[in-house]
Amino acid sequence: TISMVQVFSDWSDNFSTEVKVAYSEQITGQQALAGSDVANFEISTPDGTISIGPDFFRHANELENELWQFKLKGEYVYGDHVFKAGYERDDQTTFNLFVPGSEGSYEFDSIADYQARTANTLFYQNAVTNDENDGAANFGFAVDSLYLQDVWQATDKLTVTAGVRYDRYSSDGEITENPNFEARYGFKNTTDVDGLDIVMPRIGLNYEYSDNVTLRGGFGRFSGGSPAVWISNNYSNNGVNIDSVFQAGFRGDDLTNIDARNVPTAAQNALTAGDGDVNVLDPNFEVPSLWRANIGADVYFDIGQMEGFKWSFDYIHGVNDKAAYWKDISCADQAIGSSPDGRPVYNCGLDGNFLAGLSNQQIVDFYRDGEISNALVGSRASFDTDGDGNVGIDEVEVAPEALLLTNIDKGKQQIFTTRLGKDWGELGQLGSLYTSLSYTWQDSTDAHSGTSSTASSNYSDYAAADRQNPTTSVSNYQREHEFKIKLDWEKEFIENYPTKVTLFGSRRSGAPFSYTYDY
Repeated sequence: TISMVQVFSDWSDNFSTEVKVAYSEQITGQQALAGSDVANFEISTPDGTISIGPDFFRHANELENELWQFKLKGEYVYGDHVFKAGYERDDQTTFNLFVPGSEGSYEFDSIADYQARTANTLFYQNAVTNDENDGAANFGFAVDSLYLQDVWQATDKLTVTAGVRYDRYSSDGEITENPNFEARYGFKNTTDVDGLDIVMPRIGLNYEYSDNVTLRGGFGRFSGGSPAVWISNNYSNNGVNIDSVFQAGFRGDDLTNIDARNVPTAAQNALTAGDGDVNVLDPNFEVPSLWRANIGADVYFDIGQMEGFKWSFDYIHGVNDKAAYWKDISCADQAIGSSPDGRPVYNCGLDGNFLAGLSNQQIVDFYRDGEISNALVGSRASFDTDGDGNVGIDEVEVAPEALLLTNIDKGKQQIFTTRLGKDWGELGQLGSLYTSLSYTWQDSTDAHSGTSSTASSNYSDYAAADRQNPTTSVSNYQREHEFKIKLDWEKEFIENYPTKVTLFGSRRSGAPFSYTYDY
């Protein structure tokens, strides 16, 4: 749903205003074809895995956004200056229900086990009340913007545009406080965007070198565009409202007579407020931004009898300032081992007394397999609380995952684009034609591309040698080479009713990828 009212007023020859009020509402559901209120089953077979039911992330997945936009802008012409000033407000209200696994996710070792309704493992995540709706986030935030700009015709050939923009964030809604989190890390999990602000100065130059050549350039700071769902994560995943449990038949948990619509009572009773994973905003978080400089030119020329060619180029150089970055603060600062390819292995929320004394290989195998035999841990076999002969990761976990959204000053972008266009004009009975060719080269790096809507995926689902101490690498958004071609054709088969046809084509480099060691 989108509605808008916009009023333009000319109060005098020199002064005009614009007033705008807009409203939009978007509801996004993730319903599976047969419904999402049944469990997800993964069945192992010699030929692969069979999946039955809605996938893990379709359980309790609904997003509703309501956005009000207000704008008041004034423009005043004074001599060689055009002054512009304005105020804008974006006010967004969000309802985000996202509780993956709220109907249970089971693994079966074989089709026979599935037919016998005997599962090997169960992962269950839900609101601690076992009502998925209690895990929803309801919150709002707004951005108030003030801006001032002066467009100065300094000479007949030179135009200077200078201005500044100020954004301030406010929030509506409270993040549930988690005392366990504060006891572990020494600060509250309730920080939100309220009070964050940023100042963005900008300047641009446009110089008409000749009738056929125009030069341009600029420098400034830019911000905006970060998904609201990144903020929503902190409201949903506060560690109090939502918890998860892992059960295994091989450890003695009763996973027989599985019912796709009813999670075992033992799993429901195991959910505990305060022990869930936590997403939190760094108390010192600053608004991410980009400092960017650009230069460019337009050149008009003819080739012999052919007129109307236009060649353009633009070069942009940007540097990230306080870019978004995710870190698991449940992990110790110092690595406790290394993987076969040299990557550091950290203790992330596990009992240090258990890990102490294990060899590097045992630590790596423990993280890989999720458990280790009592015969290998010696005196630490007492951690085998369920008596199955193995110590599982969940038996020595003393702190759940705690993902901190913070800042990092890493990353840059270089973009070069060149275009050649030709307006062929009227071609008699053939109509009119415009053609263009362009090429773009990119060199873009960052420490984190932020490609996901969830903190856990942003933290884990990218190639990294050390997630706790990231280094700059090729951005997920880079497309190193891209070619485009465009043809616009127009002809009036009926007078005053033109027919238009556009042909567009592109070829570009594939998305960047990395080879990683799966161990």
